[in-house]
Amino acid sequence: MRVYQFRHFGLIGLQIWTKFEFLPIPEFQHKFHPVNRELSLLPPVSKNRKTIIFAAERHFCRTFSEPKPFLEIKAFKKHLYLMQIEKHKVASIHYTLKDNDGHILDSSGDRDPLNYIHGIGNLIPGMEDGLEGKEKGDKVNLKVAPEKGYGIKDDRMIQKVPRDAFGGQPVEVGQQFQTDRGQVVTVTHVGLDQITVDGNHPLAGIELNFAVEVVDVRNATEDELAHGHVHGPGGHHH
Repeated sequence: MRVYQFRHFGLIGLQIWTKFEFLPIPEFQHKFHPVNRELSLLPPVSKNRKTIIFAAERHFCRTFSEPKPFLEIKAFKKHLYLMQIEKHKVASIHYTLKDNDGHILDSSGDRDPLNYIHGIGNLIPGMEDGLEGKEKGDKVNLKVAPEKGYGIKDDRMIQKVPRDAFGGQPVEVGQQFQTDRGQVVTVTHVGLDQITVDGNHPLAGIELNFAVEVVDVRNATEDELAHGHVHGPGGHHH
């Protein structure tokens, strides 16, 4: 009697071990009825086992759930039902962003998942690279260097401007303003006559630590690809 064990994958990618006991040809002929082409389930196998009995070519095959001596045959994971994150797919994710000291910088935990179109620059490069190939239900921790995040901090983008350039409105540290060139600057210091603004992104020069959970993956619609963003909940509203 020959016994083999095969490893395969279920619909959601979970590894499942199945043991096959191949019975000799005489026993197969005894259990298989050529008249009505049905399988005889007699004599019954122990009721406390999951058992499937079927005919396979010239062998009668019976599967058991308990361990048996086996020959391992490896199989590749098949993505038949789970869509992967790749270019032009819409991914829905929950995330928490921390710095290297463990301080939370941002989180989607109290909001709807973030929906974005993958591969067209909706996210920073390091985050897109880390999510490539992931599926619904995957959880991943990403460490993103500044070069693939919000860039290296450039001191040339820190400038002092006259207070009257703000038109007499109240100005506080942390406020952001848009220049006439469309650049967003952040106020870092308020003096009597001058105000210091920083044109770098607030997270420039910082190593980013993302904890991400993939909530869903789907195809982007033609309108979404044409507009360059996701429509509906968690996306852009026109």
